[in-house]
Amino acid sequence: KLDRKLDDLEPEERCILEVFHNQELVDKIVEFFSLEERKNLDKFDSRKFMLWKGLFRNFGETALKLLRPHIERLSLAENESSQRCGAEMIAGLIRGAKHWTWEMTERLWEWLVPLLRKILLHVTVETVGDWGTCMATASDSRDPNRIHWLLEVMMEEPLRSQGSFLDSSRLYMLQGAMAQQEWRCGTLLKNLKSFLGPFLNHPYHNVRERIGSILTNIYACDIQYESTEGALPSCPTVEEFVTELMPRLEVMQTEPDPELYNFHKASAKQLDLGPEFLASLPKDFKDVVSQFVPGSMPLPGFLPCPPELMGLPPRFIAPPPGGTGARQPPPGASVPMLNGAVPMNRPPHMMMPMRPGMMLPRPGFAPPRPGMMPPNLPMDETTRMMLLQSMSAHLPMDIRARMPFAPLTEGGAPGLQDLRPESSTHPGLPNEDGSAVDVSKKTAVLDSHVSSDPELQKRWEERQAGVRLLQTVCKFVIGILSRNLYPLKPELFEFLPMLCLNESNELEPELAKDCTSALSVMSGSLLSPELVEKAAEAVAQVCQSQSWKAKVCGLEFLQVQIFTNFAVFLSVPSSGATQTLIDTVIAMLQDSQLEVREKAGSVLGGLFHCGFITPKQRADMTASFINSANKKLKKWKDDGKMDKATWQNKYNQALIKRHSGVLGLCSVVSACPYDIPDHLPEVLMVLGDHLHDPNPIPGTVKRVLQDFKRTHQDNWTEHKERFTEDQLNVLTDLLVSPSYYA
Repeated sequence: KLDRKLDDLEPEERCILEVFHNQELVDKIVEFFSLEERKNLDKFDSRKFMLWKGLFRNFGETALKLLRPHIERLSLAENESSQRCGAEMIAGLIRGAKHWTWEMTERLWEWLVPLLRKILLHVTVETVGDWGTCMATASDSRDPNRIHWLLEVMMEEPLRSQGSFLDSSRLYMLQGAMAQQEWRCGTLLKNLKSFLGPFLNHPYHNVRERIGSILTNIYACDIQYESTEGALPSCPTVEEFVTELMPRLEVMQTEPDPELYNFHKASAKQLDLGPEFLASLPKDFKDVVSQFVPGSMPLPGFLPCPPELMGLPPRFIAPPPGGTGARQPPPGASVPMLNGAVPMNRPPHMMMPMRPGMMLPRPGFAPPRPGMMPPNLPMDETTRMMLLQSMSAHLPMDIRARMPFAPLTEGGAPGLQDLRPESSTHPGLPNEDGSAVDVSKKTAVLDSHVSSDPELQKRWEERQAGVRLLQTVCKFVIGILSRNLYPLKPELFEFLPMLCLNESNELEPELAKDCTSALSVMSGSLLSPELVEKAAEAVAQVCQSQSWKAKVCGLEFLQVQIFTNFAVFLSVPSSGATQTLIDTVIAMLQDSQLEVREKAGSVLGGLFHCGFITPKQRADMTASFINSANKKLKKWKDDGKMDKATWQNKYNQALIKRHSGVLGLCSVVSACPYDIPDHLPEVLMVLGDHLHDPNPIPGTVKRVLQDFKRTHQDNWTEHKERFTEDQLNVLTDLLVSPSYYA
């Protein structure tokens, strides 16, 4: 029975409840639990959680009435340890109320739901992990129907564009609550998938990482059962997700265009809003700009804005003085402002007006102390124009109309006025010395930074949207293969070509790093026998790419995947996947790019060494490599039968053919690092004949001979018996450098 009277309790329980009827003692206990024990090391304490859980479970609403003010105060406090204590109490309350009556539960959530909404807005960087643990602990081993209030609060528009931290923290807390339910809330998972779909290319990196992690939980139950009975049709499937994403990722299936990145660099050149810029402004306007421009002398009573807010359009919260509905600050109070400064005791006529779309700062916002801002912070042209236009909002219309930039357009993009060449000065806007302002030079600078190619701008935006989306996909692939309980899905191979294409993208280093991580996880994942053929076809498709870097990446992926799933590949010889992979490597030996040929030779040596290629196949390949290595290279003859361009093309093809044969023979040698099989002496003799071929063949031969000497020199006394006397003399000449005095 819950809510028992004091007389109904056992003596052991009565003394506990008597303690919590003593308000002074309760205050001291809560204060003690909210103390910080170890600076920056304290975490959500499961022992304290168990204490609160047992208290609310045994004494019901009686304990809650005494602790409710403390829970509200601690949960909304700015202090890290206080919020942590509030998270422990709320988790204990939700878990302890498991067996409360319906009326008690309804009253509990009627009070707790508004409090949770406030908590979501007061999470700090230090406590986001504690609140995530709180939600996960409260949802653990609970029927989602019994805590639907909690899940509904977490699902209330998790992304609200309130900043990267608030959005990512809300998603983290939502993930903690949803991950514990797994298959129990398939409908909620589908709703969450639909909501997150448009935000997969979110502009903030930490939000995209969190979305990718949540997608792992959404598709955690996509398990194929042998029978339909007991299946989970309500859970989302990876196949549907990949099908929806592929059209949006079409832009990432081609190599990045350097022209786009050069265009972006040219259009985003940074200007320095320092003293030189101030000197070129009219006097009336300079007084306003000097209040906000970094590096300039601020007006008395102003502090510089925090670094993370510099470079953004200013947003003010001070309303215009007077007028219907105007909110005035109390007398003597400071007016907090974002992105410029904090005026202290400013007169009403100096306040900036509130405009639509401006946001209020979060509670507790405080600017840094003077001297913390670096001078002359650079800004791109669009940001600079928006800054100047916002600051000129309160100037008289006749002055504003003669400024060298137009008001903000409906879409929010700044524009330039049509300044005619003959109008090089602005009449009526004097400098401090009374002379007119010469804006021709400044206008030229502005014009040089304004994009004049909307088509390139559109392509740039599409490319960046694709880059962000692919980064989210990388996080999803890493999570779904490393955290979920099922093997690699065949649909994930649809991402393989674009992952290999962007793995070495020097223009997007962060994307390249994410693609490398995703490929490493994919290549090291276990394949089912039914998926072997699909994997081989995917690698073969990558090796047909136009990008040689994608081919190199595909060969590396093939190598790791074969070694990881060696037994699986050899267990299904009838599928043809093994031969497909071998043919792919052999074809890459004749690629026009040197790096691809060398990588294919290295991979082929590994396949020889581990026995992936049978001895009969190796013998046939060795004979083919010898024929290719002996390919004749015709010299140029000016006899009129063939022009030089045609001869050069055929010569290059013949040289590639010969080099592919040499690489194949080198892979045969590198596959035997510790012994001398019967076929190896002949191969070494053939390689020795190509030491004086055109480049790059000699370098390839020298490297393999050096490796052969290094790996066989310890037991050379035994190894040299496998050679004939003539072969040994030739090999000695190849391996031993001639004396200077010979």
